[in-house]
Amino acid sequence: MQISLKAPQAAAIFSLTAVFLFTSVVPSQASEVQTVAETQAESQLLNQRIDAAVADLHTDDPAVVSAAIVQVVEEQAEEPQAQRSAQNASADTAADASAGSGAQVLSIGKKYLGVPYVFGGFSPSGLDCSGFVAYVYQQMGISLPHQSQEQATVGRAVSMASVQPGDILSWKPGVGPTGHVAIYIGGGQIIHAVPGQGVIVTSVAWVGSAPDAVRRVL
Repeated sequence: MQISLKAPQAAAIFSLTAVFLFTSVVPSQASEVQTVAETQAESQLLNQRIDAAVADLHTDDPAVVSAAIVQVVEEQAEEPQAQRSAQNASADTAADASAGSGAQVLSIGKKYLGVPYVFGGFSPSGLDCSGFVAYVYQQMGISLPHQSQEQATVGRAVSMASVQPGDILSWKPGVGPTGHVAIYIGGGQIIHAVPGQGVIVTSVAWVGSAPDAVRRVL
C-alpha cells in the first residue's frame, strides 16, 4: 500500500469572509462563527509554536519531530482557559468532557510514536493506518473495524469546522489504494501510521488533500 503525501504546509489563517459573516449574521449564528474563529486562532497559535519547536530541533527524524509536536500540543491544551461567561457554562462543561477524552486519545496514541508501518498490523510491533486507529480506541474500550473504509462510517459525522481532538479523519481511496485514516489531536495536527515512516504526527495538510469524512466516536 502506498500513500502519496506532500510536504508540510502552513496552517490556514482567518479570511475576510469569516470576519464579514461574524459581523452580519443573526446572534445565534454569530455565536457559532465566534466559536469557529476562536478555534482557528488557537490553531494558528499552536502551529506557530510547533514551527518554532521543530526549527529548534535541527533534525528531520520523524520520531523526534513527532514527539516535539506532541509536547507542544499537550502544553497548549494544559494552559488555563479564559474566564467563561455564566450563560456558556453548560456548553463549556460538555466541551471540557470532550477535550478530556481527546487528551486521553493523544496520551495513548503517543506511546506508539515510531512504531513501524506494517500492512495489516495491529500491535506495537507494527501498525497500519486503520490498525493504529483501532488499536488506540480499543484501549479506550471502543471497538472499531480494522478497515479504513469502514472506519469512515463509524460514530457520527461532523464537519471539519467542528473537528475536535479524538475525531477520526478519513480519506477515500486515492490516498493509497484503500484510503487513509488518522486521529485528530488539535491545532490542525493528526497522529497516524504512514508507510515508510511508521506512527508520526503531522499537519492535516501534510496528507495533500482535505479529509473526505470526519467521524466522532467519543
